[in-house]
Amino acid sequence: MRIKINVGVIPALVLAAVICTVSYREHQKTALSGSEQVVQLIVKQQADKVNELLARQDNHVRKWAGENVYGMAIEFNTLAELDKKFGDMLGEAPDFCALLLTDASGTVLVSRSAVQSSGKALSGADLKGKTVPEAARFAKQQQPTALLLPTEIPAKLGLSFAQTYVLGFPCADSSNKHNGYILAYFDWSILQNHTVQTQDILSQRGLVGGQTGILQRADRMSLAHTDPAHIGHIWEVEDHLATWFQADENAQAVAPFSIDGMACYVCFEPIGIRTAKTTGNQPSTGPLGLLIWVPESSIVAEARAVLRFTVTMAIIGAVALLIVFWLISGNICKPLKQIIDTLAVSSDHVSQAAGQISQGSQSLAQGSSQQAAGLQESTSSLDEIFSMTKQNAEHARTATQLATDSQQTAEKGNKVMKLMEQAINDIQTSANETSKIIKVINEIAFQTNLLALNAAVEAARAGDSGKGFAVVAEEVRNLALRSAEAAKNTSAKIELSLNHTKNGVDLSKNVAHALEDITGMSNKVNNLINQIATASEQQVNGIEQIRNSIMQVDQVTQQNAAHAEESASAVEELNSQATRMNGIVGDLMSLVTNQSNRKS
Repeated sequence: MRIKINVGVIPALVLAAVICTVSYREHQKTALSGSEQVVQLIVKQQADKVNELLARQDNHVRKWAGENVYGMAIEFNTLAELDKKFGDMLGEAPDFCALLLTDASGTVLVSRSAVQSSGKALSGADLKGKTVPEAARFAKQQQPTALLLPTEIPAKLGLSFAQTYVLGFPCADSSNKHNGYILAYFDWSILQNHTVQTQDILSQRGLVGGQTGILQRADRMSLAHTDPAHIGHIWEVEDHLATWFQADENAQAVAPFSIDGMACYVCFEPIGIRTAKTTGNQPSTGPLGLLIWVPESSIVAEARAVLRFTVTMAIIGAVALLIVFWLISGNICKPLKQIIDTLAVSSDHVSQAAGQISQGSQSLAQGSSQQAAGLQESTSSLDEIFSMTKQNAEHARTATQLATDSQQTAEKGNKVMKLMEQAINDIQTSANETSKIIKVINEIAFQTNLLALNAAVEAARAGDSGKGFAVVAEEVRNLALRSAEAAKNTSAKIELSLNHTKNGVDLSKNVAHALEDITGMSNKVNNLINQIATASEQQVNGIEQIRNSIMQVDQVTQQNAAHAEESASAVEELNSQATRMNGIVGDLMSLVTNQSNRKS
């Protein structure tokens, strides 16, 4: 009987082993999937930051290249003025550690370092008069170019990196003849800080022991590393990992490799400034790669902890079952039957709990699917909003141009009105002069009238001999009276014209003031439209970033839905095993009951 009863322990042990295996596999799968997503997200975010930083420096150099003053300064020996200009240039681009102007042979004519621009003393030797070998690398370049070069310039400035990005372009004199180079040296220690920051983020996410580096993808030279001792050395790895690192299609993929004899998960993202077509084994995207590798032990540590706990509980349960069956074999079936009843109830509870977990997992899968559908709808809506916002930004730029044209037209109208006001003032001046002339004519007519009266008097005194003269005097008097009357009428009309001219001057001044107000309002409208255009462009950029984030969340949600469905399947399997356990408990109860009846 004892042998038969002890054989019943075997199904319980098998069930415990199945539960341990399923639990470990599911937790390991979940841990790997979640860690892969975290690593991919961190690599993408940090690589975007590095590429944005490098692109900003490239834009600064391209902007400087548009100012044709450097070759002129060499030609006309105005180098002293460039020193202050170089300081201003480094002030707007603080991520450069040095800015040099050399002649055609590479000899430094003007130098400016970041420590000089910040007001501190130069930590290294003065670079003026030194020969810079890398200047000749830019001789055949027709536009600003970025080259990743070994250089001694950072060391002369007291910096510890021996290789960096040098951004430069040739300059020419007034006859367009090449006579020098502009060289800008990127401060590589900024990227070293990025690697340290990435390692901190990995530790915060629970990926302890993860390491980060920035390497040349062609030869795997380490340019930045969480461990500074690796900087400047070749990353020694297996050939298939080196080949995997150079292939563009592997970017953002997470793959298992052995590094220094330790199993790791590796992920990378291309970075760097691409300046020319690639040849040979040079990657076609970025010449550098931001690389993250995390030990497998760090990723599966949680799953192994769950396995240890499950195995421990299974061993404890097995020991308990052995004790129970040993007691049964010692003729204590009645108390054991009570224990078996309790075990049956617990088994039922486990089965019910497994069913509830299964329903919860299915609900979670369904909810995740609905959430994924909602996120897709949100992405579509954001696409429409992005398109409309982009169109608004274009309309704002068009309105800015129209407002500028309106402002220029108002200014032209203001100038024309001022000219018309000056012309009306000249007309008023001429009318005043004409009025004075009419007054003189009136006085002459009055004097002529007096002379005619005197002549008539003298003719009357002369008698018959003066009659002819009296007629002439009368005609002269009549003519004087007509001249006086005409002068009076002309004076009245000129006075009326003066009043109209004065009104015209006042109106033109009012119109001029109105046009000045219109010009001022046009300036304000133009400024407001410029602000609207700028805000619209910023809104376009912000919406695009939100759209990208939602797309990433959508991908994660779809993966979670798939994992939830897998968990539901695993719980269904657990429920099936619990049902089988109920059957085994029933058989055991029948066996104990039969043995008890035999003894009685």
